[in-house]
Amino acid sequence: MANCSVIDESCVCPSHEFQEVVEGCTLGSCTFKDALGKRVLLISKSEPFRPTDSEPIATKNITWTACGYPNIDEFPKTIPARVILFILLPTLSFVLRMVVKKAGLSVWGADDTTIVVAYRPLLTLFRRSGASFGAGKDLWTLPERNVTKTFQMLFACQIQYFITLTTIRASILFMYLRIFPGRTFRVVLWATHVFNASVWIAFPLILVFRCIPVNLSWTFWNGGGSNHCLPIERVGTAQGVMFIALDVWLLILPATQVWRLNMKKSRKFGVTLMFGMGIFQPVSSKSRVRGMHQKRPEAERTRTQSLVTSVMTGLWSCLECYVAVFTACAPNTWKFIKHFVLRKRETARDSGFQENRQEMMADGPKTPSQAPTETADEV
Repeated sequence: MANCSVIDESCVCPSHEFQEVVEGCTLGSCTFKDALGKRVLLISKSEPFRPTDSEPIATKNITWTACGYPNIDEFPKTIPARVILFILLPTLSFVLRMVVKKAGLSVWGADDTTIVVAYRPLLTLFRRSGASFGAGKDLWTLPERNVTKTFQMLFACQIQYFITLTTIRASILFMYLRIFPGRTFRVVLWATHVFNASVWIAFPLILVFRCIPVNLSWTFWNGGGSNHCLPIERVGTAQGVMFIALDVWLLILPATQVWRLNMKKSRKFGVTLMFGMGIFQPVSSKSRVRGMHQKRPEAERTRTQSLVTSVMTGLWSCLECYVAVFTACAPNTWKFIKHFVLRKRETARDSGFQENRQEMMADGPKTPSQAPTETADEV
């Protein structure tokens, strides 16, 4: 870069040193909003760029555009996974559960009510996780009003995530209360209910009042006002550790009871495997927490990339909710398969056997004299 002219774009643009200088200068010498709204074009030979509110506003965006650097848009890469997983895991299992209830194969209970309550905001969460305001894109490429709207959307999604996941856990606990009658075990389940309810209340409140005033949660990027916010990484880590512990506990609870039931070992193994599918939930939660702590160059640069890095974190959060609904609906899904799929096959097989048997009885038993013999034909 030392041998390049300031207006020589072909020489300056490929330099990583130049990119670091531009970013360090604008973020180190200006407020974050000033850096986004800087009106000076650093390396263009044309007249200074004067963006309006409807145009992308950023010094770095101007530099990126002048140099022809590629802009990031991570969200489209996640759309197929989001749609397929949403259809296969929570939606299909939820629909099969409702079919089982409608067919009268299982009575309606508190676990069904809570899973309905959980699924509705999950559907909203799926819709809101779109890229209508620029999720997954470089922040400096967005109009100023879209930046605030995007962070408002993320703020609402985070609260919905907390409430949805704890409601799903409540449904699983109600299901355990329905299945396992042991008195001591039910006391443990109700104690877990109380703890889960406290988490349901505490963490959304912590998230809402993470910043004082509250609107700093979505206006922090403009650098205006005093910034009194708890680091979102710390809040997310505390929540993640708590949720992983709860998920593991919910896996342990049925395992302590299934093997005491009076049933065949093969069936015990199948029931344990069915509840054990929830192991994917703490795995996805761990991946989400790990994604929040991926290495980034510096704090200020993290703010410019927060919309990009939030995409994978959001995907893992959605997957965590999807697996939770699937696990909560697993017993009803098995009832559907057993009643509507396996039993129909058995009925068809038994019907075919009965028809063959009736045909054989109608023909009557063949005597040795009636049966053709190759020896007689030969004589």
